[in-house]
Amino acid sequence: MRILYVNKVSPLTHGGAELRLREISRRLASRGHEVHVVCGKNFPELPDHQQVEGVHIRNVTVLPSWLFKFRKLSFFLARYLFYFVSPPAILRSARDADVVIDCATPVVSGAGIISKLLGKPCVVTVHETFGSNWFRLKGLVTATLGYLAEVYFFTQTYDAYITVSQQTAAAIVKHGKPPERVHHIRNGVRVHQPARPVQPAGVQLPEVVCTSRLIKQKNIASLLKAWKSATAESKNIRLRIIGDGPERKSLERLADMMSVSESVTFEGHITEERKWALMNQASAFAFPSLQEGFGIVLLEAMAAGLPIVVYDLPVFREFFKDGEHGYLVPLNDHAQMADRLLELLQNDSLRREISDRNVQYARQFTWERATDQEENTLFQVLARRREKPG
Repeated sequence: MRILYVNKVSPLTHGGAELRLREISRRLASRGHEVHVVCGKNFPELPDHQQVEGVHIRNVTVLPSWLFKFRKLSFFLARYLFYFVSPPAILRSARDADVVIDCATPVVSGAGIISKLLGKPCVVTVHETFGSNWFRLKGLVTATLGYLAEVYFFTQTYDAYITVSQQTAAAIVKHGKPPERVHHIRNGVRVHQPARPVQPAGVQLPEVVCTSRLIKQKNIASLLKAWKSATAESKNIRLRIIGDGPERKSLERLADMMSVSESVTFEGHITEERKWALMNQASAFAFPSLQEGFGIVLLEAMAAGLPIVVYDLPVFREFFKDGEHGYLVPLNDHAQMADRLLELLQNDSLRREISDRNVQYARQFTWERATDQEENTLFQVLARRREKPG
């Protein structure tokens, strides 16, 4: 089977949607499928074509290289412009594909229209829907474009809809899409390890880690406010924020303004090995996001044996149990997030109990299982097309 994925940025980008694309596409390639990806060149150093772990990647140039000097501007333009400049590349690659998969992260490209013109089946992967939340969580330009694109998406028909959460699956069915074409495929986690010994308080400086893109939706400013409350109660603690994005400079300034910069480290983009090393030395994981399609970072934290404190989102309740895996805190309740983090940092037996539970629980979320389900979905789509051409 020749499979074409379309994604607005490179699958080598840090992000949950890109991690999913990377893990599933390479596994499909290892099973003998010919897998291609058309994506935007959101890093100037990316070549026009590359092959990574058996996956053929075409990086479409969307910006002149000099524009990448403007970090925040290029971050958004590389994403916006992909939808306008990618159709020729999608058309060329889709001609030879058996099935096209449009990775909506979070809006669709022109892959659906192009597939119909070519008579090819098209599947869409939907990580989340925003609705009116576009205007609460995004800037005005992004929100307006995203909202209109989402309205357009629900007017279109695809051969199958892959979702990563029950919440998104329900939203798609609510908009009139056939339930039998909506497939809920949970994400996985790549690294599994034995439960690690929990360091008693006082043996090392207690650390909290957060892995996130630094964008408005991830709400890292709220975590810094909670951290200010936590450090007022306990001085010998540290917060490490792993990830980068257009909000980094403003967050670093906020940390300075709140006088917590000495206990907060912005790690930026780091290697996978470094990320897991930092999680292995941490005592807890915090994540203040306001909206998620799934939350792969929570699974990674569980696999690392970390108890978790997150704001209470409906999508998390699909796999995260308050009190068992950590704590769900009301949205933007800085004081309660600080209290829960301190509770975990100061209670060795509680951390050990949750750590053991989380490691065991995370083992059921595998990328092999997700790949099996995605592969079966694609086979079903092709079989249905053969039965009813067009």
